[in-house]
Order: sequence, then structure tokens, then C-alpha cells
Amino acid sequence: DVVSKFMTDLPAGIMAGLGGTANVLGAVGMAVLMKMLINKENVIFLFVGFIMAQYLKLPAIVVAIIACAIALTIALLEIFKSIERVAVLIDADKKFDLGEYYTAGEMYRAVYPRIPAKKKKKLKAEVAFKMGNAYRLIENNKRAEGAYKNAVRYNYKDSIVHYYYAEVLKNNGKYKEALKQYQEFESLSPGNELALAGIASCDSALNFWKKKSRYEVALFKKFNSRFSEFCPIIV
Repeated sequence: DVVSKFMTDLPAGIMAGLGGTANVLGAVGMAVLMKMLINKENVIFLFVGFIMAQYLKLPAIVVAIIACAIALTIALLEIFKSIERVAVLIDADKKFDLGEYYTAGEMYRAVYPRIPAKKKKKLKAEVAFKMGNAYRLIENNKRAEGAYKNAVRYNYKDSIVHYYYAEVLKNNGKYKEALKQYQEFESLSPGNELALAGIASCDSALNFWKKKSRYEVALFKKFNSRFSEFCPIIV
């Protein structure tokens, strides 16, 4: 037998090394398995199973039944949460279509954190984009900026997100950041007039701020607060 002869002819040092390797294969396999199984979501269940089997002396079949019951409960809860999210999003879309942008934006904002980023990345990006649209249309540029930022972060499918993000950034006085988003939009839609106009606008604003002025603009606190003052009035 060729294989047996080959193994017999191997030097003693190599055979000893192979023997040592074989002894640790079990430990390596267990380590790999534990690395795959243990994470912050299920580590508590591994400890609970260990306690039930080691200290409570429950039979393996009982531990398995309890584990299945827990897994089924968690799965059902996830299904119910998913159904609830879908219902809220459908209602929010209806509010948006009716022009109730504030209500729609608040509904999108409420459901957004409950969408798991790893499992529902595309849905998270879509909700962030819709939230940004709702807040942009009522000129709540601060919240719209955060929403569009998240939509870009999760790779929203439509390049228009970069244009809208740039618009609210510009409205918030962040011309350098806005310029980058306009340029990104133009790279995805070469020659787009909206992108080119936005780039020219930001370039003009940035050049304007470079110029020195003899005037100093100060905040007049009686007319400007954290609330939405649209114009001063005489009372």
C-alpha cells in the first residue's frame, strides 16, 4: 500500500508533529464552533443552557425542548414586530401622499430605530430617505439632513438622495459638505443641470465668505431663539 509505505518512511520528527497536531484538532474545532455560535445576541442562552444541564441536572431532551420553545417565542415576536413595522410604514406613506408631511415624518422617525440595520439594510435606507423627504418639504432642514445622511450611509438605491442631501446641507449653511454631495450626484448623473447649478451655487457661496467685510453680524436674541421665528412683529 503506497500510503502506508509513505507514512512509514516519514521521519520521526514529522510524525511527532502530526501527532501533536491531531491532538489539538478537537480543541481548534471547538474554538471555531464557539466563535461562530457566540455573539452578544445568543451568548446568554448558551450560559442558561449550561446552567440547566450542569447545575439543575436537567436531561438533554428537556433542555432541547426549552431551547426550541424559546427560539419559537423569539421568532414569533420578530414576526409580530415586522408586521407592526409594515403597518406603520403603510400608514406613514398614506399620510405623506395626503400632504401630511409632519405626521409622516414623525411616523418614519418613530419606526426607523426599530429596523435592524444588518438584516433590513435596504428597508432602513428607504425609510431614512422618506423621512428626509417629509422633513425637507416642511423645511425642517436639520432633521432632513440627519435622515438623508443615514439614507446615504445605508446606500439608498436612487442617486437623487445625494441631491436632496446637498440641498438641505446648503440650507443649513454647510456649503463644503453640500458641494461634495452635488459633485457625487453629478458623477452619478453626468451633466445634470440641478447638480451643476448646485455646484456653482456652493462655489459662489464659499468664495463670498472668503471676502473680508467691515461689518460685523451679531445675533439679536430677542428675535432669534431656538423656536421658529418667521418674522418680527410689533405688539
